[in-house]
Amino acid sequence: MSREQRFLSRLILVLITIFCPLVVPCAYVELLKFHRKYNKEIDLLRNQTDI
Repeated sequence: MSREQRFLSRLILVLITIFCPLVVPCAYVELLKFHRKYNKEIDLLRNQTDI
């Protein structure tokens, strides 16, 4: 690897290390919003598969 490639690799690694703890909780909050919005439909589908 060239010096420039190593620099870019380290830069990307640092950015992922910083932003991953921020992105994952945001994605989980969006998942919770979706689940709350469609809770009745999800329960209905779960009950249909139990039959």
